[in-house]
Amino acid sequence: MRTEHIEFLAEISKVQSLNLASQHLCISVQALSLSIKKLEEELGFKILDSTFRGTQLTEKGEKLLEAGLSFIAKIQELQADIPERRVISGIYKINCVAGMMEVILPQFMIQFQKYHRNAIIEPNIVSYIQIIDDLFKGVYDCGLVFSPRFKNRSLMNWEERFEFVPIGRANLFCQANKNLHLAKQESISLKSMMKYRIISYAPENLPLFAVSNIFKLIDKDIEIMEVKYKRLCDEMLLSQNVVALGIGMGSKPFERNGLNFIPISDKDVYVEIGYIKLKDKKLSLESQMLMDMVKEFLIKNNS
Repeated sequence: MRTEHIEFLAEISKVQSLNLASQHLCISVQALSLSIKKLEEELGFKILDSTFRGTQLTEKGEKLLEAGLSFIAKIQELQADIPERRVISGIYKINCVAGMMEVILPQFMIQFQKYHRNAIIEPNIVSYIQIIDDLFKGVYDCGLVFSPRFKNRSLMNWEERFEFVPIGRANLFCQANKNLHLAKQESISLKSMMKYRIISYAPENLPLFAVSNIFKLIDKDIEIMEVKYKRLCDEMLLSQNVVALGIGMGSKPFERNGLNFIPISDKDVYVEIGYIKLKDKKLSLESQMLMDMVKEFLIKNNS
């Protein structure tokens, strides 16, 4: 049995369809079916059961998947040198700023669900101001946030009563229409971006954060058009000769909805991901566990 078999079984169990699982796993249905059959022959018992309701794991198949997920979790704990953590259940809420749902949380929640199948993550998307207010009121004991950095200088000036704890980092990308000439480049500098008209997604409820403010550190007189609505910002990028800064994981450029994300070549500009909390106050065990899991996810996906 190989670790890829565990991934196969987890996906089949989730979607209850060989066809859908093969699409999500990017392999053919025939290859997936053959791999499972060989595993059944190797182990000596049936793993899948196909009925009119779809393809499901047998009772032994479910136990095999549970054992496999526990095995992978143990390996990851050894690789990352992290403390042993039990499988959990229930609803776990994360207070976080806008952008986390686009950059981090979707993939994190998928990974989380693989190993904690009876647990649910509920993101609460709010502004920086609301996160600070919730900390004071004790509604949450931490908030997941971005902190852009330029030449080792943070663009976020946290009050002395708060502590920012970095747990990972994301990279900056130039968002541009894939038909623009610059979209074909492997990377681009901030100064090269400034030759184009720059727009910035800056909703009213996020007055403390606009990543495009990085440009103002290079040229304080630069004009940046602030757009309050994400949909309008995307439409402008698709229809006009404009560019914007975006946040993403990893280092490879990707395409989304007709936009290319070109890595920023400046090595001294990036975005820290972390959480803020009241200084000298410990997180609850639940919050600390979630932040540790996000940290592990970020390390794995940026390696």
